[in-house]
Amino acid sequence: MADEPPLFCCCQFVDRHGRTAHLLDLSFCDPYSASCCEGAALQEFCADLDDRLRLPQYNGAIYLGLEGALPVALLPALGLFACRGPLHTAVVLLLLPPLFAHLHRRALRDRRRSRFFVSWCGASLVYCHGAFTLLVGEHYAFGWWLATSLGHLAAALCAAATRELPATKRAHKVERGLAPCGIADREACAADGGGLAQSDASEADEGEVLCPMCGHSIAGYDHHCIWLDACIGAHNRGLFLRGLLLVLATMLVQTALAVDRALHRGEGAWCLELVCASYGVVLCLAVMALLAEQAWLLSRGLTAYEARSMRRRGKELPPWVGCASWMGRCRGLLCGSG
Repeated sequence: MADEPPLFCCCQFVDRHGRTAHLLDLSFCDPYSASCCEGAALQEFCADLDDRLRLPQYNGAIYLGLEGALPVALLPALGLFACRGPLHTAVVLLLLPPLFAHLHRRALRDRRRSRFFVSWCGASLVYCHGAFTLLVGEHYAFGWWLATSLGHLAAALCAAATRELPATKRAHKVERGLAPCGIADREACAADGGGLAQSDASEADEGEVLCPMCGHSIAGYDHHCIWLDACIGAHNRGLFLRGLLLVLATMLVQTALAVDRALHRGEGAWCLELVCASYGVVLCLAVMALLAEQAWLLSRGLTAYEARSMRRRGKELPPWVGCASWMGRCRGLLCGSG
């Protein structure tokens, strides 16, 4: 019993210095009060402040940092800006996709894991469901709110299960900032969109691929999802697809009800319901694009990694397997344990 870890309250955590701290305890500022303007002291203070940007939860606060906390503050600010009119909403929704496409490509190129994408994904669903509850839910049957709440909860559980590594995983120690293919081949690996060089596949166990983002050896490796910060492979591809389908179905229902509520209000002013509906449409389109890609890969019996590797080597992709075989693969993947 003495070896069991201590049970923390929701606001306790172990800081970067190895000390047990509390989110509401501001005594960490005392050592910097006299020399806060000095370069080294200011850098240490910023590091300690970043370490305290955490989300309270059961048995201790989890680390978010500046990257993880930014979406929590940025999403409401963008929502308030979009509420000023349809033109403001169009500006926000037209700027976000290319911005995220650039950040996504840069993260894959630099092999850099970031809490920003995970936090944005979670904050988007929480804020959308919160707005739906406050603005739309009370005007419709309770069953609609309950169904969408259960849909979001089930999607969150799928996401949590997707992030868990298989019990037999083998971690490879990869230097931070160094691609597994080596510095000399870094540009070639970046062009692969997250794949591995042929020489590095031999480092993993037979039938497994070394993930270039987190360094784990994954059987049936498909890709590393930066929105969940998780490797997608044979052990969780079905969970990943089930979560996407749940998010899509839930967001479609909430978006349709938000549009219906905005039309029934009959007000000429641009309202928050239409802002949430517009953002919901963008989320649904993004999820549908991911599902369409996975459906295309399943129709040829490939993973995303295998398709990239075949294209890189100039090999022809397998033909369409037929509707019956494709539906059987989809059913087996969605109804399986992985």
